[in-house]
Amino acid sequence: MNKQALIFDTNFIIEHSKDLTDVVEKLSKTYEVFVTQLSIDERISQQYLDLKAKYDKARTLATEIQSFAKLEFIKEFDDAFGTTKAGVQNNYIHLFPNKIIPFSKSEETYAEIIDRVYKKTAPFIARSSDKGFKDTILWLSLIEYFSKNTNFESVTFVSNDHGFTENTEALQLEFNEKTQLNIEIKSNDFLNQMIVEKKDIEVKTTELKNITSEELNELRQEIQRTLKNVCTGYSYDSDVDGYRSFPLFKLNEYLEINQIESMFENLSKFLFRELFATQFVFGDLFTNLYIFKEQYYISRENIEALNSLYDKIKKNYKQLLPQFLKVVKETVNQNYDVSSFPEDIPF
Repeated sequence: MNKQALIFDTNFIIEHSKDLTDVVEKLSKTYEVFVTQLSIDERISQQYLDLKAKYDKARTLATEIQSFAKLEFIKEFDDAFGTTKAGVQNNYIHLFPNKIIPFSKSEETYAEIIDRVYKKTAPFIARSSDKGFKDTILWLSLIEYFSKNTNFESVTFVSNDHGFTENTEALQLEFNEKTQLNIEIKSNDFLNQMIVEKKDIEVKTTELKNITSEELNELRQEIQRTLKNVCTGYSYDSDVDGYRSFPLFKLNEYLEINQIESMFENLSKFLFRELFATQFVFGDLFTNLYIFKEQYYISRENIEALNSLYDKIKKNYKQLLPQFLKVVKETVNQNYDVSSFPEDIPF
């Protein structure tokens, strides 16, 4: 009874897509690490969308060049996706041997989900009409699995989804009642503190001796204002006689620090190359990165302000650059689309 189970949600897997093998290896020294089939299917769905976008782009090109060239596919889309799907599933089977938690597709499970929709039972979010469908499938799969596998001293579930983080007490009570086990629900930061190699992103007091508190406060406000202008838009809503905010882009995957840094390093060249462009979508700033969707135009002035802010920090506050890149990453990743995996999973 000294076994400790650990399960992380899809958002943690995406955040560590580049080093997931190393992460699991480190965590396995303390926990028995599980993944849900729902998370695997979500990753497969994202692969499907990425691959389809590439095929659609190729078909568009084929139409454009058909008068003077011919484009042939080595593999048709269904065959290519079938190979990709099998590859993704096999990778997770290898990484989590006998540690994949299935989810039920039975009529009884579907009926329970619908009942929870009506009652807005956690992890459904009370203020949203349908947010929480996938989270509920995942939650019920955890309850079903650990009702049958009770030889654990503790269970820890890691997720940044609001349906879990905002309903911790109610979910813990339900889990204990149905499995007789206690579960802790933690945010991704709980694991990141354990596994991420400590980088020198903490600013020492001595490094701030040449920066006044007023100067630092102004810099904070400038960062927040500049990032808001490139991440968030506003439109008038007559129903409330006011303005509503909306994301200027959505992400299928989380961005990493190295991708943010690379974007900034190339931003001046990009703006010069597009000298007469007056607006951009955020995905334009990244080369060959097909993770952006539902993009709205951002004014050139706001992109130039972002570039100027980076240059200013790099030149005058170089010791703060790692923290700046970190806050940019965290702010941009708030536009990650939690609904990118279809809600209408067939039963």
